Amino acid sequence: MSTPAEKTAGPAWFCYAQDLKKQAQTAQSPIIATFELTPRCNFACSMCYVRLSPQQMKPIGREHTAAEWIELAKQTAEAGTLFLLLTGVEPFVRPDFREIYEALSELGFLLTIYSNGYLIDRNTAGWLAERPPLKLRITMYGATNETYQRVCGCPDGFTRVAQAISLLQQRRIPLSLSYTMIRENQQDFPLFQQFAAERGLSYIYTSNIVKPVRGASSRAEQVRIDLNKQLQNDLHDRTKRIPGFVGVSDDPLAHCGSNRCGYWITWDGKMSLCSFMETPHTRPFEEGLPAAWEQLQARLSSLRKPAACASCEDAAFCASCPGMFCAETGRPDQTSPAICERAALLHRHYAPSGERDAEPVRGGATTDV
Repeated sequence: MSTPAEKTAGPAWFCYAQDLKKQAQTAQSPIIATFELTPRCNFACSMCYVRLSPQQMKPIGREHTAAEWIELAKQTAEAGTLFLLLTGVEPFVRPDFREIYEALSELGFLLTIYSNGYLIDRNTAGWLAERPPLKLRITMYGATNETYQRVCGCPDGFTRVAQAISLLQQRRIPLSLSYTMIRENQQDFPLFQQFAAERGLSYIYTSNIVKPVRGASSRAEQVRIDLNKQLQNDLHDRTKRIPGFVGVSDDPLAHCGSNRCGYWITWDGKMSLCSFMETPHTRPFEEGLPAAWEQLQARLSSLRKPAACASCEDAAFCASCPGMFCAETGRPDQTSPAICERAALLHRHYAPSGERDAEPVRGGATTDV
């Protein structure tokens, strides 16, 4: 699925980015990267899978300095990385975020920022307008202050985020939205859709809440929405897109958009394939970016699918991956009942009559840049 910002950029840009990515995958070149600058956040969302307090961070590791990130970014640029995402939990909590962003912008990266938007004031929006990112995506958690208080512990969250969005739109910052849906904010989703439509903003949403990783804690399993009820509603909503088959492949990374062309570097300095994966990983700050990339590719090549997946009749409706496995079970090669039950439920709801006995579609698939 293409991202909203890519669709907004136009078909020519989207096709060009896709072509670059395919070439990078063939050459096993790291064209896509994410710098997770901090695990800290000004929100305390009940479902966040990576948020840590300063006290929780101490036994795990330390945030790297602006100078360290900038030096690593120079190695990243030399290695061929073009698309660079800056995230955190919330990158704007770092007092030195502007220093990092400006230096990376000077290095020529096509930068994306993921943020909750709360800390973006008039001054920050004006600063961004001077050197705008390729994309800025704001994740919303409700459409009222009451919902933000319930989900994020922030009593004026919606008001502040809505103001930030207006400031960014006034300055023509490339902007899109996302929505993380849980039990506590599910009722606000139609209001969020209306909010996005009134402002002409595209959005994506997810209800796929993962367990916490890297020492974080959350109420993920308690706040996940009832997928069965959601699917029943979707079946009666003709505006909903019925999902198609995913390609079934023996390659555990067949559906991973970062496979052989992207990487994620955590706040404490670990390079892995994505945010969910803790293993395998390498250490680019200590080993250098080129060596860490090569070692990561070698370790990823040894991954295998769980044995149970080989003969699963629900495989064509399962979007599982080693990252999801890691988040659920702590291992990239072990599935969980929750993942299997989700695939079976999707199959029951969306497969046409008799399709459960059909030969699954085979072949790889990738996501967009």
